[in-house]
Amino acid sequence: MRKAVVTNNELFDRFWKAYPRKEGKPKALRTFEKIGIDEAVMPKLLKELERQAKMKDWKHINTKYIPLAQTWLNRRDWEEEQCGAAESNDTGDQYGAVIC
Repeated sequence: MRKAVVTNNELFDRFWKAYPRKEGKPKALRTFEKIGIDEAVMPKLLKELERQAKMKDWKHINTKYIPLAQTWLNRRDWEEEQCGAAESNDTGDQYGAVIC
């Protein structure tokens, strides 16, 4: 089993540990650093990542339907406008699509 390689970026390592799809780490790191995620943004980013993972049921779908970390960062998905109530029971379709 491969051991996780720790980068020199502690914030990215926290993000990577939380992100469910473990593919494309070097590209995700470059994107993370290019965007300039800092300590102020990190709590919001991790909270939104956790919310989306639950809402879109990422634990129970094939990982190919979870966006790569680089894509998630480039789209700035942590800034996603939340539809309706934050605690909605509607999880959308099986691929996580929720229509506002």
